[in-house]
Amino acid sequence: MIIVSLVVSIATFLIELFTRSRNIVLVSYGIIVPLLIFLPRFFYDFDAKIKEVVTNEWIKKIEYFSFFIIILNAPASLILHDLGFQYDRFLHFSAPFFALIVFLLLWLPVMKINGEEIKKRKLLICLFLVLFASLFLWEILQHNIDQLFGTKLFFDTKQEIEVDVLEDILFGACGLLIAILYANRSFKKLLLLLK
Repeated sequence: MIIVSLVVSIATFLIELFTRSRNIVLVSYGIIVPLLIFLPRFFYDFDAKIKEVVTNEWIKKIEYFSFFIIILNAPASLILHDLGFQYDRFLHFSAPFFALIVFLLLWLPVMKINGEEIKKRKLLICLFLVLFASLFLWEILQHNIDQLFGTKLFFDTKQEIEVDVLEDILFGACGLLIAILYANRSFKKLLLLLK
């Protein structure tokens, strides 16, 4: 999965480079996404504490769920947002879903290393609140950056920006709620990824 994710990221970077060259896409897929793809594996390979508390399956699960975030975002960044058929709704539902699972997988070893008791309900509520707040802040920030600097982080040929911001937050919240249900149901399996 990590190779496919990296290929998708680099391909997105190259396509954007030779077409429109929007800096936000170039920096995201040329630098940020490749670094994030390798970050969990880097910690697993070079941090003795992490390796003591997680199995190799842990890294594979993170790469698996991260793959879906990348594979859904790349075509949106290149063309799907411009077609006007509201792919954005699906994206803002699915990306927070996968992100919550990835953040849960990343946070479980930290709790174990710190000797904290893992309380499922409290952890899932905290993750939901942090990711919802991040989603909300990003949408407001994106809108304000476009207004202040004339950028086009937001662009939708069929929808006003105010409606888009509201829909993105609502669809993201729904994705997070479904992720909470999934994580709650799969919590014991995810805990098995810890040693």
